[in-house]
Amino acid sequence: MINSVNKFMKKYDDNVPLLKVVKEDVTLITDYIGDGYAYCTEQGLSTIDDMSRFEGIILDPTYTGKALGGGIDWLKKNGKNDKTVLFWNTYNSVNLSRFCSQIEYRTLPKVFHRYFETPTQEEEWIQ
Repeated sequence: MINSVNKFMKKYDDNVPLLKVVKEDVTLITDYIGDGYAYCTEQGLSTIDDMSRFEGIILDPTYTGKALGGGIDWLKKNGKNDKTVLFWNTYNSVNLSRFCSQIEYRTLPKVFHRYFETPTQEEEWIQ
């Protein structure tokens, strides 16, 4: 996937270096998920607050807050404080409320129904 995105970026901007990423170049860290999707972690919430206060960057508690907080912690624990790291913030700030109100959620797979029927932790956090 990284190689595909890199080629796509290079296609539109010759200044983007063409990379060849192999499996051994990627570290997948799953230690910071917490209780799972739609559940905040203390570390993630703290990272969200820090990024907002110090950088003016908004992170969400489901993905980017946990990802950045976990990444920073992992880098510190593994002695990689001197490394240059790219954190690609994919948070989508587009308000989709108008579209969500038009969706009949019962047409979605049943596993998604609870997100429409029960408030999530994020909704409680945002309010």
